[in-house]
Amino acid sequence: MMEDRTVLLPGAYNALTARLAWQCGAVAGYLSGGAMTNAHLGAPDIGLITLDEVAGIAARACQAAPIPLLCDADTGFGEVWNVRRTVLEMERAGLAGIHLEDQVSPKRCGHLDGKQVISTQAMVEKIRAAVEARRDPDFLLIARTDARSLDGLEAAAERAQAYMAAGADVIFPEGLRSLEEFVQFRSRVTGPLLANMTEFGRTPLISVREFAEAGCSLVIFPVSALRVTLGAVEPFYRDLLAQGTQAEWIDRMMTREDLYRLVGYSDYEGAEVTWSQDGTGSSSNSIQAPFSIRLTIPLGSFRPSASSERRAVRLIEPPERIRSGQSGFSRAARPTAMRSAPPAMHSSASSADHSPPTPISGLRPDTVRATKASVGSSRLPSRPFIRKSQSETWRASIPGVEQSRSMRAAVCSQRIPGVSDSSGEKR
Repeated sequence: MMEDRTVLLPGAYNALTARLAWQCGAVAGYLSGGAMTNAHLGAPDIGLITLDEVAGIAARACQAAPIPLLCDADTGFGEVWNVRRTVLEMERAGLAGIHLEDQVSPKRCGHLDGKQVISTQAMVEKIRAAVEARRDPDFLLIARTDARSLDGLEAAAERAQAYMAAGADVIFPEGLRSLEEFVQFRSRVTGPLLANMTEFGRTPLISVREFAEAGCSLVIFPVSALRVTLGAVEPFYRDLLAQGTQAEWIDRMMTREDLYRLVGYSDYEGAEVTWSQDGTGSSSNSIQAPFSIRLTIPLGSFRPSASSERRAVRLIEPPERIRSGQSGFSRAARPTAMRSAPPAMHSSASSADHSPPTPISGLRPDTVRATKASVGSSRLPSRPFIRKSQSETWRASIPGVEQSRSMRAAVCSQRIPGVSDSSGEKR
C-alpha cells in the first residue's frame, strides 16, 4: 500500500472508532497510545497503560475494523525481553504493525518538554529483539526517535540510520518543527518515513499532500478523533445538567438506525435466524445449520485455538528450534505489509517434518516429551542458556566475531555507524 501512495491513517482509540473510520472509507488506521490512555484510564500519557491493556484494545479493534491497523507500543513496555513479548502479543492481536520509541521510561508525550532518550545502542538492541520475535515478516516494525527535541535534526537522522540498519521497516521522526525539516530528514535517511500530524504540538498543520511531496509514506492523526469527540460531548453534558433534557441535541446525534448500521446489528440478527433453521427451513434446536450466511463481522483476527497455545510455547521454546522450523507452530501467511485483514493461521508441515499434530498445546510429540521431562525435573530445558545467549546476540557490537558464532549473530554483531560506544556515550 505504501509503494504507490502516501497512506492517511485516522487515529482511533477503541473498537467502535476504528470501525467508524473503516466505514467512512479509511484504508488503514492507527491506535494512539495517548488516546487509549486518555480514553480508557482517564489519565495522562506518561507510561501508565500496560501491554495487556493495549493488546486487548488492539485485538477488539482488529475484530471490528477489517483494515490494517498500526499501534503505538510506547517503549516496548520495558527492556529487550519486554519488547520481545510485546511483539508476540501485538501480532497475536491481529495488528499490521507497531512502533517503538527511544524514550527513557516512563515516557512522555513526544511534543512536551522533559523527555529523555536512551542510547542509540540500547534502542538498536530493542529493534533486534523485535525483529527476532516477529513471526510474520510482513508485520511492520516502526522505530520512533524523539532525539530532534533534545539533540537536533542531524542527531535524530543518525539514530534513524542506525535503527534502519538494525532491522526497522519504517522511521518515525517525532517532534519535527516544519515541513522543511521533514524534507531535510528525508534527504538524510533511507527507507519509508511516518509523519505525526497531531494538533497543538511542535509540528505545524501540514496536509497529507504536502507530506507526500516531502517523501513521507504514512501520516497519522493520532488524537484528532478523541479531541473532536470531547469537544462535542463536553457542551452536551453541561447543557444536559443545566436543562434536564437532551431535546436541543437530537439533530446532532447519530440516529438509532445509523448506530445499528455501524455495529452491524442486522448481520447478527440474520445469523441468529440462519442458525435456528435446519436444512428444510424449519426451526430446530440441533446444530445442523447450513452456515451459508457470510457475516460482515471481521473475524480474521481470530486464530485456531491451538494458535494461542503455540504463542505461549514460543516464549519458552529455544529460538533455534523456532528459526529452524522445528517448533510446534507454522507461520501465518500474509501477502502484503499493509494487509486488508489479518488471516487465520494455516497449518503446514515442513518437508523435513511430517509428524502429525497432537492435541496437547499444539506441540509435536518430541516437544511434548521434552516439556513433560522438564516439568518432572522442575525446570525448563536450557532456558538460562537461551536467555544469556540471546541477550548477547542483541547486545553484540564488536567487529570480528568468532567463526564459531552463528551467521545471524555475526550479522547482528557488526558495529553500526553512529551508535554509542561500549561506555554508553553517544558518538
